[in-house]
Amino acid sequence: MEIAALAAQRKSSREIAEILNVSVKSVNNRLNAVYEKLGLGGEGRNKRQALARLLKNA
Repeated sequence: MEIAALAAQRKSSREIAEILNVSVKSVNNRLNAVYEKLGLGGEGRNKRQALARLLKNA
């Protein structure tokens, strides 16, 4: 959830990795799992925008 929230704030995977002290690959793996579970497809930027909308409405 923390990674998803940071991604929704338009943080890059590198920025998220630095904030959470994890690898960029770990961030990308987690984000891809979130996108898949939520049925979000398309480009990375569009996925993050959709994620932001979903989190805002939650």
